[in-house]
Amino acid sequence: MHCCVYHDERLIGKRWLYHAFLFVPLTREMPFLSDLRKIREKTGWQGELHFERLNNTRTQNDCAKSWIASYLGGHSNQCRFYFLGVDQCSLARELWDRKVRDFKIYNRFFQVGLYSAIKWLFLNPKAGFRKVRIEKVFSDSKSRSLEDRFHTQPIEDIEFSAEIRNEAISFDSKTVVEVDSDHRKEVEFPHASHIVQLVDLLAGAMSQMFDNTSKHEGKHLLARSLWAQDLSSGIMKYDFTSKFYKKIGLSFFPKFKLSAKEILDPSVLHRKNSFYTQRILSFTETRQGVLAPSLF
Repeated sequence: MHCCVYHDERLIGKRWLYHAFLFVPLTREMPFLSDLRKIREKTGWQGELHFERLNNTRTQNDCAKSWIASYLGGHSNQCRFYFLGVDQCSLARELWDRKVRDFKIYNRFFQVGLYSAIKWLFLNPKAGFRKVRIEKVFSDSKSRSLEDRFHTQPIEDIEFSAEIRNEAISFDSKTVVEVDSDHRKEVEFPHASHIVQLVDLLAGAMSQMFDNTSKHEGKHLLARSLWAQDLSSGIMKYDFTSKFYKKIGLSFFPKFKLSAKEILDPSVLHRKNSFYTQRILSFTETRQGVLAPSLF
């Protein structure tokens, strides 16, 4: 698997931090982008797509919904998606230095999510890949402090862990590339901006299913689009016959409240009871999903 990774995150209040990753093989990048652009032309929406800004604008909602449908309807066969939810209320946040707390937690679980995704989606007997080579990792640009090593540390940590475990994971670029999520403003990598927008929509729709935080019709449209595809059979009921099995994955952390010292101890992240796979789907109110088992 030779691919690029596209990332975005979502925060729900002070509790949930979500990291979302989309893996796009280099051979599929141009067809994928072509379909996204065709949908823009067809629906008439040429602006940025951002889940948080979806409202009742018909052209915007139609474009966002069609993007999700295009991904789930065909591109998910090659382009893999992974969603990690972190319960920050169970991380004993007060034990971190206040000056570095937020970005340390953010970066730590960006690395955990990316590493988990690579192993869950690709490096297992059922996935059928022998090695993973990542050309670039793209992420929505953020304002970061000088002490924040987001651009390099997660990749360094993954490569170190992969080396000591003899795992076939490599990065052509050792730096996470931040792009403007508005393709009209992004100069160097406008193509990456389109795909980062899709990741934002997928992450938002996932979080809406679990948290149901918005009453806007546009956000409900995307959540219903995911639910209508019966994702539960592939990623909530662990059904290997589903078309989404090993194509889309998700996990939540931690199962029990942990101290900062425990979080920073790599051995903790390898205990199966630290990750869990069941959460109430607030969007449906009466259903409970059983999610795909954690990588660890």
